[in-house]
This record gives sequence, C-alpha cells and structure tokens, in this order.
Amino acid sequence: MSYVSISEKITTGKVLAQLQSFHCGRDNGVHITRLTQSITKDAATLSEERTVRYAVAELREQGYPICAHPGLGYFYATNDGEINETCEFLYSRAMHSLKQIAALKKKALPEFRGQLGLEV
Repeated sequence: MSYVSISEKITTGKVLAQLQSFHCGRDNGVHITRLTQSITKDAATLSEERTVRYAVAELREQGYPICAHPGLGYFYATNDGEINETCEFLYSRAMHSLKQIAALKKKALPEFRGQLGLEV
C-alpha cells in the first residue's frame, strides 16, 4: 500500500510505522513532539508537528485506529475501548466547536450585519 508523502521527512507511512511499532495501546502513548522527533531524527519544529497531525488525520480517514488524548499522546489502538474513548473525545471537541459556531451565528453575525446595515 502506498502512503501519501506529506513532506520529505514525514509521510503517512512513516507515522503509521512508528505508531504500530512503538506506540500500541494507551499506556504507550507518545507526545507529538517526541513522535515527530522519532520520525525526523531531528529536533521537531512546530511545522513538522502540524504535518504529523495532518498525517494522523489522513490515516484516520483511511480507517487506521490511531487514537490520541491530551494526557496520553498518540497511540495505535489495541482494543475497542481505546477507539471509543478517542471517538468520545473527538465528538466532544466537535460539539464544542459547533456550539461556538451556533453562538456566533445567533449573536455575533446579526450584530455584525446590523453594523453594516444589512438585513438579517
């Protein structure tokens, strides 16, 4: 299976291999900085960390059970419970964002439109 190259140093294949080889299960989670360093074999830059996050998102969209939590780091799931925990975390984060959008559209957007003299 071929993996998309996100940068010269970081590919989805390298991210997947690192997680599957060394970070299986929640007890073996790894912080983004350390994961990036292990892939690039160098000090991690913020840009490279972002690239690894993009690779994780892409791998998840392909169906790979890559989990993450702020307190645990990234890890390759070893059971359904770990996947469910990550899904609950992602759902909660998404709902928080949707609430912000709803509040902005309900309050901020009408006020903004009023300032511009636009009809609501």
